Amino acid sequence: MKKWNRRIAVESLLFPLVVYLVYTAYQGVSGYLMTMYYVPDIVNEYESVDYLQHKVSFGEVYRFEWGGLAGSLLAWLILSLVYYIVRYWWKFKRQL
Repeated sequence: MKKWNRRIAVESLLFPLVVYLVYTAYQGVSGYLMTMYYVPDIVNEYESVDYLQHKVSFGEVYRFEWGGLAGSLLAWLILSLVYYIVRYWWKFKRQL
């Protein structure tokens, strides 16, 4: 069995974290910009409020599911594994 490269392993664990942080920052900035440039339209918004007061929506209430957290962790592990394999392959290919 081949020896694990510690530097590549640490990079493969940090890379998905950086991707997540960039994605979260993008969501925050886009939400801020949407809030900043929002212009309320009182006349047309009343129609949607009137509709909500007279219609009943059926469905289920969203509750925290452990499956979502497990899916996120699985995606993080897969991204880490793919990054490790690509980096290890790239390093091995450069040494030849």
